[in-house]
This record gives sequence, C-alpha cells and structure tokens, in this order.
Amino acid sequence: MENQKKSKGMTALVVLLLIVTIAALILATYAWAKYTSSGNGTAVANIAKWNVTFNETSDVVITTQTHVVTGKIAPGSKGTFAIQPNANDTEVCFTYEVKVTAVDLVDGSGNVVTTVGDNVSVAGFASHIVLREGSSSGTVMTVNSTALNGAYNLDGHNNATGATTDTTTIYWEWKYEDDPQTDAYDELDTAVGQAVASGEIAGLRFTYTVKATQVQPE
Repeated sequence: MENQKKSKGMTALVVLLLIVTIAALILATYAWAKYTSSGNGTAVANIAKWNVTFNETSDVVITTQTHVVTGKIAPGSKGTFAIQPNANDTEVCFTYEVKVTAVDLVDGSGNVVTTVGDNVSVAGFASHIVLREGSSSGTVMTVNSTALNGAYNLDGHNNATGATTDTTTIYWEWKYEDDPQTDAYDELDTAVGQAVASGEIAGLRFTYTVKATQVQPE
C-alpha cells in the first residue's frame, strides 16, 4: 500500500511538472512575441553618357602661296591641320591629348613609300617637315613624343578658352633649303618631286593619335 501511494505521488508530481513546464513555455512565447515585416526593394542610379568622338581625317590647309599650283605643296610650303574633338551629349568632364605619330610619303593607295626612283631612300624626308604647336611661332613638336592637351567641362565648353568647340591646330612647314651645305636635302627633295611625276608618290601624310580621358569626380 505504501509503495502504491508513493508511486501515485510521483506520477502526480511528474504530471504537475509537465503542466508547469508547458504553461511556462506558453507564457514565454507570448512574452517574446512582436510585430515583424519583411520586403524587397531596389535602388537605381542613372549612368552618365560618354560619347566623345574626333574627326578621323583632317583637311590640310596650305598657307596662301605663289609659284606653286594651288592645292599642291613643295619645298617652302607651309600650313596647318586641325584635330576637332566632339563632346556630343557626353555628361562628364574630360581631357584629351593629341600626338603626331608619323610623317610619311604615301602612294595613291595610302601605302608608305620608303624608296623612290633608282632605289633612293626617303627615310630622312620627315626631317624636312617642321611641326609646331598652333602656329609658325609655336613650340616645335617632336614626332611621337610631344603631346598637345585640351579639356571640356560639363556644358561642352573648353575649360581654358570657354569656347563651345575646341580645335587643336598643328602647324607644319616643308623647309626650303638654299644653303650649299644642304645639297643632300636638295637631292632628296628632287627625287621626291620626280617620284610624284612618275606616280610613285601621291602625297605627304600626317598620322596622329587622340585620347580622351574622363576627369575624376570630386
């Protein structure tokens, strides 16, 4: 009998502990309950346009001259050619750099001519051509070394001049030599002129590179 009473007591105690535990868990759940919400979203930033272009070919301007057929050049001729950047609708400030990379004699197909006539080399011909920044009084430029620079602000104006368009002008001059010590130059120039007459040479070509670079935002 005594054992039965103890067993019933233990059972009752276990049941009571279970009830207390369940009640505590229910109360704890309600005690920590709260409002919650979740969702998804996006953030979009518009990207600025980049649409900078340059003229791929430039007209060579010949300074008014006598004694040479209009539109042709010869020793003593001079003039300019220009590189024109176009900001279009570009929406960032940018700088640009112009560099002359080669001065070549070319045939009618645009191929570089290295020898003329009786295998006469024209490798030194480029030394006859003087290049200057902007005008006849500008700083002498070195092929593939000297670079000219410009810059545009947000409203498409040149930063330095305020102009709505910017043009980098390069002055050129084919030196006319009448010094007896320059007979070698005279012979080369003569060979070039004769090569034009025979159809080996069609013209003088200036090759340049242009690079535009975005200005870092501040």
